[in-house]
Formats: sequence, structure tokens, C-alpha cells
Amino acid sequence: MSQPQSIITIVTCVTGICMFLCIMEGCCCYDISLIANFSEATRVPPTVIGVELEGVGHSIYGGGLYSQLVFDESFEDPRDDPAKVDPPTSRKFVTFDSFAAAITSMRHCQAQLFSTRGGKSDNEDFQFSLVPALNGSSDMVSIQSVNYPTYYVAPIDGAGSSAIAGGLGRLGVLNARDPRQPRNFNTLATFKIVAGLGNSSLSSVMGYDGRFVATSTNLTGLCAGHYDAPSADVWLLSPSALGSPAQATWIIQNVYRKPSSHWTYGATNGEVAYTDVTPFHGKTSLNLECTKQGKATTGAPQGAWCAAASNKNVYRRGIAVQEGKPYDGYVFLRSLNQSVQSTNGTPHALDATVVLSLAEFSDSLEDWVTNHTVLDSVVFSVPVETGWTQYNFTLTPSASNTNAAFVVALATPGQGVGVDMAFLEMGAWGRYEGMHLRRDVVRRLLLLEDTDSSTAPSVLRSLRFDGTSVVANPNYLWEHARGPAWLRPPRYGDCWYEYISNGFGMFEAMEMSERAGLSFVTIGINVRAETPTSMSNFIDYCFANTSTPYGALRAADGHAEPYASTLVVELGNEESNADYAARAVPIAAAMRQRIQLVAPAAASSVRFAVAFNDWTRNWTLGPDMVRAMDGHPELLTWDQHDRGTIAGTAQAESHHDAMVAWLRTTGWTGATPMYIGETNCATSREECAGIARALTYGLYTNFAARKGYVGSVSPAVWAYSTCDAEGTICGASDGHLDWPQASIIITPNSTIAQPSWYAHRMIGSLWGDSAARVRNQNSTAKFACAPGDAGVLDVLVVRNATDEIWRSNGPHDGTEVVVAAAHVVSTCSSNTSIGLNIASSPSSQENLQPCKRVAARLLAANSADSVNSVANPTNTVPKIMDVVATKTGVTFVAPAGALVVVPICALT
Repeated sequence: MSQPQSIITIVTCVTGICMFLCIMEGCCCYDISLIANFSEATRVPPTVIGVELEGVGHSIYGGGLYSQLVFDESFEDPRDDPAKVDPPTSRKFVTFDSFAAAITSMRHCQAQLFSTRGGKSDNEDFQFSLVPALNGSSDMVSIQSVNYPTYYVAPIDGAGSSAIAGGLGRLGVLNARDPRQPRNFNTLATFKIVAGLGNSSLSSVMGYDGRFVATSTNLTGLCAGHYDAPSADVWLLSPSALGSPAQATWIIQNVYRKPSSHWTYGATNGEVAYTDVTPFHGKTSLNLECTKQGKATTGAPQGAWCAAASNKNVYRRGIAVQEGKPYDGYVFLRSLNQSVQSTNGTPHALDATVVLSLAEFSDSLEDWVTNHTVLDSVVFSVPVETGWTQYNFTLTPSASNTNAAFVVALATPGQGVGVDMAFLEMGAWGRYEGMHLRRDVVRRLLLLEDTDSSTAPSVLRSLRFDGTSVVANPNYLWEHARGPAWLRPPRYGDCWYEYISNGFGMFEAMEMSERAGLSFVTIGINVRAETPTSMSNFIDYCFANTSTPYGALRAADGHAEPYASTLVVELGNEESNADYAARAVPIAAAMRQRIQLVAPAAASSVRFAVAFNDWTRNWTLGPDMVRAMDGHPELLTWDQHDRGTIAGTAQAESHHDAMVAWLRTTGWTGATPMYIGETNCATSREECAGIARALTYGLYTNFAARKGYVGSVSPAVWAYSTCDAEGTICGASDGHLDWPQASIIITPNSTIAQPSWYAHRMIGSLWGDSAARVRNQNSTAKFACAPGDAGVLDVLVVRNATDEIWRSNGPHDGTEVVVAAAHVVSTCSSNTSIGLNIASSPSSQENLQPCKRVAARLLAANSADSVNSVANPTNTVPKIMDVVATKTGVTFVAPAGALVVVPICALT
């Protein structure tokens, strides 16, 4: 693709003039004349501009949307980036107190090895957790279905409904309560986690008889599809039967087997120890203990330290702090000391002195002794025999620094303290609307530029908070998402994180949407963990007045008024289970009944959505599942998983038509019965974040506008955080550069937009509520490029009489007002000169013209694989382009492989 050095101005669409000017500019050009007729306008859903907010790639936790600057507040996340080498002292001083057997997770996209579908049971599941061993062995585990807790992985005999435990080693999923199971079923379904045979830093799973859980050679990839174990994919094999140790090596990381990867530890005359004995939050806390006076540290309060831990955010990438700006936080501390008797018999309290600091030094805490800079610090005295107590603090750095660390240090001998839930964030100056959210990240999420005013309305119209990392966890419950972050139960074994403190959840998403003025917010609920009763209570919490118990609880949590945003409750995520309706319908019915009782005025603003997976893989199950809902939902949220490429958009459009046609025959009458929950892309970073992704989004929104039945298009993935100071992007799963489709890169002190983000903003900034019929002599909407060019020219012309953004765009100086906008996606391989005439103008005014103060914008790239990066953040960004007026419209050039958005004004 070529980017013109200057925009060609064309007065009329005459081939000779076009060719002459293009030759002068070193390009070629093709002419096309179009008419946009608003007398044949169709309704455009105003909410199409959406986003999927899923915590992939540390986009929420660990340097993303959530304002935490200390990642892994409770010392529980063992994951690390395989490309990074731990500093030699980061674990040198750490010991482990008494830890129980592992309880972690084995599930979709991390170990999608077992499934209860395919005739092996009446249920379906591909989520499995490691739980305490059925046979009672303290150092062993069993592998239990998350959704169907009586089902366990075990060696299997037979097939289908006749399968029972036993056999030569082929593994399957069996019901422990089946009376046919042998008496030794609990032993057969017991395994031991050991060091990995192929890689000692990973794990292997050993069966009851010493053989190992291993894949056969025909296993093709962990996310290639459902792996039904009784298809010869997974076996118990002896070491001698393995073709390679890698067959029996798994990423089953155990929170109890190594310290948190995100903290660095040090001790000069003391000890740092993990413990699971009465932690404050979750399963683990940290003990700092001094045996005698530690080494002196110049400039540090108290002059010495003997045991300490430091955190530089996710993967020790460094905390960026600004001089003179306050940073607020809290930490929970408890005394490990007991009172001793003095010579006169009175108790003598040995209070512990704890120093909290922001400091700059290398990863090694040993450098704290000789080479460090304290930016600010605060000292707390922890009284003897004190239980867990919250200590609030504010630190104000004396200098700006991009590699700062938060340090908790014990400073005097003979003392010990427990440490848990260490939290640090920017003061109100850096947070969005007083919430615990990074202001700059929220503004990017809302599709706002740095140059937009602080009061600029959100360009984003709708938000979806759902996805595998949101609801595919038995601990994802609405009551776990409310109240102070330090009191919320953590989640373990999530799809993208081993541990989540749960500080950001559905209510933060709802409040952020409310404050931003979004049209609606979708929140996913766990239909396999919630019940009709629990979700009736959720309705009370959201909408009841404060005279009710749950309304009072909401007010106590900081939201006195009922939630105001229009709410879509998505019943699960990517469901394809035969019993889905049996679980979802009672929940939806109970919620409908409850809202009519406690808040009838809000009933019309709460809708329900079926959460559906890839229709093309479920032609049999899908219709049955939707039909069984029996009218309970108004919407179908479809995670289409079409790879989100330009080539796939035509097929996606035909799938949309087929889906909606089927819904109509099933009795769905709503104007916009379908939301596209995700438009995934999983090929390469260049295709999934660059100009190709931008054009794909334009094609999606254009046909969504023309069809009129898609209420929202929510691309995924919305953002990734950087894993280090050099700007390496965290993958969807920690340490892996997978799902390379982020539209925003989040660094410690900035955000970088990709071409796909700019496309999202350009389109959303001038979105419409009606679309004109665009045609030439041969076709409508989509037009052929130059002869022999396989691309397409997709043209949408919209207007919006009510949108706040359009009103803010005009009138400006009393002479013009925005009356229409052309959205043009060109996948052509050559430039195209477009003469666009407006028939039956949406304005009563005449003399249409290019807008003087609302610029036409062009997004194109020098090459198809151009993306933005930390090193080159403006490699591909929109440019202002010239547009020339004709008597009844405008003329402009759409370069090859480009998105063009042209506002059209009228004189007033």
C-alpha cells in the first residue's frame, strides 16, 4: 500500500484530470461517481460502536485499566515470563512455611484436554480443576469437572454410556457416583503433581500406579478444539513408553511451589517466608522476620533493614512515578511478636517498625544497601500481638522515575511482621472519576484522544464485560465482586491469570459505563455457579431502594443511587452446552420477576442475552439451545470467532444474515436481536493490530449499519500491557505472545494506539442513526475497484440528528453544521477518486460542502504489516485529508488500502 505524500484535490470526477494529477504524484487513480439518497434511508443502531472488555494480556490487572501499581498484592501469582531471567537474589532468601496440597486449575486454552461431551456423559464441560485427592492422600490431587462436580478424570474402560473406571490407561471423564464404578475408583482418580519430566520448571502428572498423564502423538494443539480423552489423545504411560518427555510435561503451575514472580526479596540478618497460616487475603501471606540488626541503608528511615520485599509491578517492569504527585495505598500488617516480661514483671512490648518506600534501584534488593535512591517513605509501628490491621499511606516522590519500586522493609532486630494485600495507586490526579481506574487508560477505552477536553463525550457507545476470563470460573460470583477490594475473595486458576485479587469486576464496569454515559453495558454472569435466588438478590442490590437490605448494602459499598446504566445481562459466555437452557431460563425468569417487584420503572432498561459460541460449529446444538430459551432473552450475543480478517468479512455477513433469519422464524421480533460479542483475530500481530484489522472493523460496522439488526460490534482484544521497560507486549496468557490483536498498548506511563484503535475512533466519532442508500449505475453499498482489482470499495453515508458528538461538532462559527458523514473502506490496490452526491439532503439547507472545522481523516499505511509500538508509537496514524465541494456533494480520493471518514456540512 502506498501513502500519498500529499492529498490530491480533485474538483470533478474526470478521468483525464485524475490521471494527470496522479502521474504527478506517482500514483494511479480510478474514478467512481456515487449518489447517497436519504429519501431511502434505513435506521442505524446507534450503539454499534462497542468494545469487549476482557482482562487478556494484563489489560486490566498488572499495569492496565485497574489502577494498581503493585501487582500480585497478596503474594500468590507464581507465573513468570519465560523470556525473562529471575535476578539471582529474587528468591535466594525465601522459605516456605506449611503448605497444603495444590489446588489450581486445568482448563480451556491452558489444558483443554478433557471433555464430558460426545456421548461420554449427559453433560458437557471442558473446565477441570485440581482438587484434594479423593483417596485422602495429602500430597496428591484429583482432577474434577468445574461445572459437574461429580465427574473426575480417571483411566477408562469401554466407551459412551458404558464407560467405567479401569482399563489399560486411556483417560476419560467419569461420574464418581455411578454405582458401576469399582470400589477403588477414588484411587484410580488420584494423581500426583511432580517436577516436569521434560522441563523441571514445569510439571508432570503421575497416576496412581506410577505412570504419567501423557498426550499421544496425534494431539494437534491445546486450542484446536475439544479433546475427548477416549479418542486416544490422553493416556497414562510409563516413562519407557513415552516417545518424548515433552508428552508428559504440562504447564500446571502451583502457587505453593515457588514465590510470587512479581516480587523481589532480600534479607541481611533475617528471613523472608511464605505462609498459609491465617493469611489476611486468599491463601498466602508473607512473613518478614529479623534475627539481629541489619545492614545500614543510607537515606532510609531507621538507618537499617534486615528483611524486605519489593514490587515493580508486573514482571518487575518498573513503576513510573511523577515528581510531586501523591500516590495512595494501603497494606495489611500483623505482629509476629509476643509480649515478654520485664524484670519488674510488667509486659514489655516489642513493637515492629515497618518502612514503606518508593525507591529506585536494580532488581536485586542487595543493591538497596549500596546503590539506591529513596523517593519517599513512611514508617509504621506495629504493636505487639496485633492482628491484621490496615495501614493507609501516601507517598510523594521527590523526583520522577520510570523504574521505581515499592518496598516493604522490616527495620529493627528481634521483630517479625506478616504482610498481605499491599496496594499502591496514583492519587486522584491520575484516576478516572475517583474510581480505582487509570484515567489515561479509561480515556483510550472510551475512544478519546489526549487532545480531547476533559468533558468530551465518550465516542464509545457500549461495553461488554464478559469472556472466558470473566465467567469461566466457579468463584466468579456477583457477591464476590462487591465491597472493598481487600475483602473480596480472590479468584484462582483463571484463564489468563493464576491469581486475581478481584479488585475490578462487574460493578466497576457498570459504574464506569454510567459515568461515561454509555448507552448500555453488558455484564456476563456465571450460569453454572449462580442460582435464581442469588441473581434475584443481584437485582435487589442493583435497583432496590436503600430501605431494603441489599439496597442498603449497595449504598454502604459507595453507590447510594440505583445503577442507572441500561443493563444487558449475558447469561454465561460462549455457551454450547445441552443443558444451558435448563440453567439459564430459571435465572432469567427469577430476575425478571424480581425487578418488576422492586423497581418496575427499571424493568425496561434490563435485558437478557443468550451467550452463544461459534454457530458454524454447532448447527445442531445451537438452534435447540436457543429455542429452549423460549423467549426469555431479547438478545443473542454471538462470539463469532471468525478470525476477524478482511477475507472473512463477507462470510461473516452471510452468517449474520442466516442467524437473524433463523431468529426471526423462531419468534424473535426485536429490532436488534443480535450483538457481536467478539470479532477475534488470531493470525499475526501485523494482521490483527495493523491496517488490515482497521479495515476489517470498518467493513463490520458498515454492513452492521446497513443491515440494522446488529446492536453492537465489540472487537477483542482491547488492550495489552507491556511486560518490561523495553515495551515487550504481554501475551493473552502470561509470558506468551498469543492473540496478537490489541488495539491499545499500555505502558507504565502512557498508552499507545494501534491502527485498529484509530479506525474505531474515526468511525465512532461520526456514527449515525440513519444511513442513506448509496448506489451507482451497477450496484449499491459495495463497489468494484479498477478492472482486474479483486478488492472492494465499501461506502456508508450516515447522518445523526440527535447524537451529542454531532451536536458538539457543529454549528461552529454560525456558518456551517455537520449534516452527514461518508465512511469509506477501500481494499483496492489502487487509489480511487470518489465523487459523492447527496440526494434528498438530510438538511433543509442547500450548498453542501466539506466541513471547515471537522476535518476529513484518512488512515492508511506504507505497508500492510505496519503497526505501532513503544519505539514507534506514531508509525500509522490518521492524517487530515482535503475534500473539495461540488454543487451537491463532495469529491475526494480514497487511497489503496485505506479507511476514510469525510464529514459533510451545510451552510446555515
